[in-house]
Amino acid sequence: FASGVILRRYFLNPSDFGLYRLSLFFMDLFNRIKEFGFDKALVHRQDNLESAYRTHFSLQLVLSLVVLIVSVASFPVLSRFYEPTVMFFVIILAAFSVFQSLSSTQRVFLEKKLEFSKVVTVELISLFLSSSLAIILAANNFGATSLVIQYGSNFLFIFIFLWWVRPWRVNYKELLLFRKSEIKWFLKFGVFLFLGGITTFIIFRMNDFLLGTVGNLAALGFYST
Repeated sequence: FASGVILRRYFLNPSDFGLYRLSLFFMDLFNRIKEFGFDKALVHRQDNLESAYRTHFSLQLVLSLVVLIVSVASFPVLSRFYEPTVMFFVIILAAFSVFQSLSSTQRVFLEKKLEFSKVVTVELISLFLSSSLAIILAANNFGATSLVIQYGSNFLFIFIFLWWVRPWRVNYKELLLFRKSEIKWFLKFGVFLFLGGITTFIIFRMNDFLLGTVGNLAALGFYST
């Protein structure tokens, strides 16, 4: 909140925020591909945990790469209707979201061990660093790019710190050697969360799409801030 006030008051204009919010809408839209509630499923899981951790990590990695590929593939189509900068930002955000997926297994591992202090510490440090980086970039006339970097670098910092802590160690030789029954369990658990997530996304995010498409970026910027 504090960094947003500083950015809006001193460095960025409403169009910058509108450009960022429209890009974030498309990134979140593509991200629906991997929003099956796998984290919640892993928290719920009580047996065969090592196999479940490996499957969770592998699914998150594969689906996040699919999101990135879809984002790149959509560039020529959506660039006909929106500024190319919007789609460049979408691709950058999708690339950063890969780091979010790669750190989610480590986060859930800590949560299952009730080590919330480590999770909170990592999140606070990452938030401070990413917000500070955004302010520095905005002060040097990077415009909306500073908001994109703020959002994405937060995922990157969380990834770095959680993997530095390394609560769960990945056996790379067995990384993609998971059973179909494990995948089926995760998908069965998450299908209703997936459908609910789509509904929530439409209700709460469609206004960003309408303002950024029918209206203008400045209006979306005022609305979002």
